[in-house]
Amino acid sequence: DCADSAGCSRMNSSALTDGNSLVIQPRHTRPAAAAAAAAAATYAPTYPTQQLLLDAYEHERRLTVFQSYSSADLLPLDCSHWADESGKRPYTSLAAVPLPSGWRWRGEWRIDCDGGGKGEDGWQYALNWNTGWLSASNALTHVRRRRWVRLAEPAPANGSEPHPSSQNHAAHALAAGLDTP
Repeated sequence: DCADSAGCSRMNSSALTDGNSLVIQPRHTRPAAAAAAAAAATYAPTYPTQQLLLDAYEHERRLTVFQSYSSADLLPLDCSHWADESGKRPYTSLAAVPLPSGWRWRGEWRIDCDGGGKGEDGWQYALNWNTGWLSASNALTHVRRRRWVRLAEPAPANGSEPHPSSQNHAAHALAAGLDTP
């Protein structure tokens, strides 16, 4: 066996002749670890991976620059403390966000801090609900919102096994007899 500095194996071979041509026969194909890695790299799950990303927005207001933002300070015509993106569909809490029929939750609610236009803690600030959103509060901003997200996946049919996508991918590879990195 020969290996280069990057750990790549090269094939040793022996040469035979049949009189007119040179035939190269490999002594081995590749190390078992390389074969396992190649098999793991080509492993494709056979279960559906469909999922939904559901969201809800948390809203708060401050009445003056000298106060903290709070849901207790929301005005009667403001968005609900919890609502959809438009603010027109209120929820009493995150637990009240409806799950579509035939789906189940996967994981917990988390604050969406991805993407631009948000502060480190996911808040966006504005003068009012219908004005542009900023990533930082200033003396003119009186409202703020942040997006919470949670994954949902198709619910299994009654009496069937749990949906594989809710389990660890490595566990499926191991069950299939494949090595995982």
